[in-house]
Amino acid sequence: MKKKTACGSAAVVAAVLACDSTKVDEPLTLGQATAVLRELMDLTEWAEEGTHMVRCSLGGGAKVDYEEMVGGRGDTIQMLGKWILAPDSCELTALGDTLVLEGAPSVIFKAEFRYFGFREDGEYDLVGAGTVTWTRGENDSGDCKVDVALEGGRLNPSTGDIDGNVTGSLCGLDVKIHYSEL
Repeated sequence: MKKKTACGSAAVVAAVLACDSTKVDEPLTLGQATAVLRELMDLTEWAEEGTHMVRCSLGGGAKVDYEEMVGGRGDTIQMLGKWILAPDSCELTALGDTLVLEGAPSVIFKAEFRYFGFREDGEYDLVGAGTVTWTRGENDSGDCKVDVALEGGRLNPSTGDIDGNVTGSLCGLDVKIHYSEL
């Protein structure tokens, strides 16, 4: 009888520990990781200089600290931007799942635009680094480390389109994503 009780107690303890676990049941897919990066980059798009809150696509938000520098020499114009993002219950849709992002502590994006010939041609470089945590459902969560870059992207000044690939590591996956997918 004691053996059965001990096994039963062990099973109860294991069940309680499993319920408290925030272990990742299923890691994010490439599509979901891309959706996380897209949401983070969208938060930078309309940021004004200084510190403020920006709303996320489905709810929640993110604290955004933004700095900008503009300079030039001859017919070259250079714009530098730095965004520090700290999501706060930032909700997004990622291939049918709803994910909630939290800053852990943040992701930093640095971008550089260079226009040549008075905006006839341009280059765009981007670096993103940091970590956010994600939650899917009640007990499925994990960290999403961002370590990506776009180097030597071509900027079409008349359309604003950027041609180039974002490469690196995203949520534990090696990625090569065309900028237009973001």
